[in-house]
Amino acid sequence: MATAGKNARIRVMSNAAPVTFTDEATTANATRTEYKITNPVKKYWDKGTPVVVTVTPASTISRWVRHAGGVVIFDQPLDVGATVTVSGAYVTTALAAEVSEYNVTLANPTTDVSVLEVEGRRKISTYTDATGTITGFYNVNNLFQDKILEAKPVIIEMDFDSTNEDGEVFAVYARLNSHEVSSAVDGAVGATVGWESDGAITIDVK
Repeated sequence: MATAGKNARIRVMSNAAPVTFTDEATTANATRTEYKITNPVKKYWDKGTPVVVTVTPASTISRWVRHAGGVVIFDQPLDVGATVTVSGAYVTTALAAEVSEYNVTLANPTTDVSVLEVEGRRKISTYTDATGTITGFYNVNNLFQDKILEAKPVIIEMDFDSTNEDGEVFAVYARLNSHEVSSAVDGAVGATVGWESDGAITIDVK
């Protein structure tokens, strides 16, 4: 079903300092390979703070963390009944001011791995990537100007239908790579910000 563009919403990492958390509970997926922090308020983990993962009973299975979304991902399923707690720090987001339009493009780059004496080309995927722009009216409090000068990755959260409480949000740590301000005598002062992903991409329920 079509969705009105006016219901879209975008949030950006706020200027508030990261908030620490200790031994927070997680919830496992059906295959017990992904454990997501149970408290959704704390789902965007600060990249500058180490994430300490505690598995009970102890496990040697390799794991990595997805900072945007607050998830610990294991290479193999954990035992039934295993628990995972996490400690670290989370960042908050704020509604981006005066935004009128945004877009996001997902890319799945491939590389050619064809060899001699084999019919047809062979390709493999490399890293999934995302890029986008955020366009609106110039506002000194829209967070983007400060963030691009800091030259650090920021959380961008896109809600394609804010009226749907059961919908999905797209979230990613991104680097702002451009900030263009334009003005015309017969129009409002506008601003466009470009960004590119810096880390794993999350598409998750609200």
